[in-house]
Amino acid sequence: MLIGPGNLPGRTTVAHCSDCRTSWLSDYSRPHDYWEGGQESAYTGREAAVALRREAEADLRLLELFAKPGRLVDIGSGLGDFIEAANERGWRAQGIDPSTRAVEAARSRGLRTSLGSAEQPGLPPESFDAVTMRDVLEHACDPLLALKSSAELLKCRGLLFIRTPNELSLYKGIARALCKASLGRLSAPLSFVYYTPHRFAFSARSFEETLPRLGFKMVRLIKKNTPTEFSRAQFVQHHPHSPWASTVSKLIPIVQVAASIVGRENKLVVLAKKEKVNHER
Repeated sequence: MLIGPGNLPGRTTVAHCSDCRTSWLSDYSRPHDYWEGGQESAYTGREAAVALRREAEADLRLLELFAKPGRLVDIGSGLGDFIEAANERGWRAQGIDPSTRAVEAARSRGLRTSLGSAEQPGLPPESFDAVTMRDVLEHACDPLLALKSSAELLKCRGLLFIRTPNELSLYKGIARALCKASLGRLSAPLSFVYYTPHRFAFSARSFEETLPRLGFKMVRLIKKNTPTEFSRAQFVQHHPHSPWASTVSKLIPIVQVAASIVGRENKLVVLAKKEKVNHER
């Protein structure tokens, strides 16, 4: 499936696995630092920041249904908001991020962070009671290696928490349907739902098939919508030159309601427990 131009440079191929419904940008691999070039504004706008703080606290409450507060590492910790919220709830939390700018910003707030990636965290194995990857796995160059590395960081019975875009969301379904119905002539909507920093998108089946092979037992899979305030801020920011961005962003609350009704929300939240040591590399 070819998409673009839009937020993608030129026309970019999105490939799909017909079995597990994972998708990936097959011919776009430019390195991306999410915290360079002003991306942080979608996170630090007042309304969005409040919504994201509420979301962080909701994620921690969900995490605590399956794990008592202990040592936690947040992979892709960004500016450190989730680490801060976890510490306030009794966790001994630290983070890693591949962006020097993000790590320095988090450290300036007194938070424990270090440089590292999902694939190469640079932390001691079997040291954590919980590993969180919130809106991170879709950025990874090698998601499978990222999951293996997370398994290595966890103690036995440790908890993995993943939040990532849902490839089968209503947003993407509408965009794909418009493209197909127009015989490919109406591809612009696809450029609104595939972002260059997101190399991959996963379905529930992606995790149901992969995690058990890595020694995990799935304990919960939830579909949810991104907070509306953040979705709108992020959408406009990702499409600064589009004459349609502001208008389309106003439709987000309507699409979110419809997505909740049909069970096709735009995010997947996965919780899985490490059942055994898995040395597969």
